[in-house]
Amino acid sequence: MSLSKKEVRKLVQAKRKEISILEHSILSTKIAEFASRLISEKNLRTISIFLSYNKEPRTDCIVAYALQNGLEVYVPVADYKRKILYHTKLVGLAFVEIDEKGIRVPRERENLLSPEETHFDAVFCPGIAFDVSGNRVGHGEGLYDRFLVKVNQTIKVGLGFDFQIFDELESMEHDVKMDVLITQTGIIEI
Repeated sequence: MSLSKKEVRKLVQAKRKEISILEHSILSTKIAEFASRLISEKNLRTISIFLSYNKEPRTDCIVAYALQNGLEVYVPVADYKRKILYHTKLVGLAFVEIDEKGIRVPRERENLLSPEETHFDAVFCPGIAFDVSGNRVGHGEGLYDRFLVKVNQTIKVGLGFDFQIFDELESMEHDVKMDVLITQTGIIEI
């Protein structure tokens, strides 16, 4: 029997806290290398990617690679009250600020796109945990699941460390599966 989502969140968050700053940087760099390879191999041109926080794999190198290679990079901007993930174009990491939950978001948010208005080749998703079948455990607010059901024609990529990958996770019918997982040891196509 698999762990409950609550148990998985507690376990993974404890493991994240144990990672040293140096180890976090090294592992995140390896994840970025594999993500950059995926971007190149799949010839992605437009991506959505979260700006990492709280010991998630750092996404700054992935963002820098994408921008340097001419991709259109969008980042999520959450409306926490309405539980909607909007998106806005990112022009650079120097132009961000911290939102009410401590997450980095672009300073300029004039042209927010609703989920229905977005068209991405790939969406890079954060997660507390993933399993080998593509199931994802998030923070429990359902923001990404509500968004991902509206972007069917995109590659859904989960980014995480090896210790975030489980054989099987509890899943619900509204949970949206990942197509690809990327960890510091490689790319897992589901």
